[in-house]
Amino acid sequence: MIEKIINRKMLPLVCALIFFIVTLVTLKDYGPSWDEAVHFSRGQAYLNFFLTGKKDYSNVTGRRSFYQFDYHSGEYWFSQNPGHPPLSDIFTALSNYIFYQKLGILGDIDSYHLFNILVSSFLVFVVVDFAIITIGPGAASISFLALATYPLFFAESHFNIKDPVETCFFGLTIYTFWKAIKNQSPKWMISSAIFCGMAL
Repeated sequence: MIEKIINRKMLPLVCALIFFIVTLVTLKDYGPSWDEAVHFSRGQAYLNFFLTGKKDYSNVTGRRSFYQFDYHSGEYWFSQNPGHPPLSDIFTALSNYIFYQKLGILGDIDSYHLFNILVSSFLVFVVVDFAIITIGPGAASISFLALATYPLFFAESHFNIKDPVETCFFGLTIYTFWKAIKNQSPKWMISSAIFCGMAL
């Protein structure tokens, strides 16, 4: 039945696109979470250092994120860096850098959260694709509904900088490892190792 409506190979992409559009439209209903200020600030410090080699924001012109604190610049974060590793922080800062600071097409907070919904949508794609390959389109549709409508996942896909991202990276680790074993492919195995490293 589902194959008559949507091409089997297109189903993961369609499901991911539906999830992305719905979360993007509802993004305005979600503000920052209580701990995001720390992550945004740290991500900006790292990103600025990687892009310019500077540990302060003296080089920043034009739009500036609220979370580019002069006090919590690279000099602060590189001297004391508690908490989770900063990979997700850097990715969200990059999203802010592109879509708020440079292009100005999203607000300051929403541009950080765009990364979250992109990664969560990618997880939807992976889950549906894995289900369709291993079980079939009916199970893939159920997998999509179970994941996309799960209240905690749906809500936190809008603003949680850690959990949906970790879930995606671990999901990609499993998916690419399975592909590596099935296809006896070193490329897929290397991909699995990379995603595992990102997850850790």
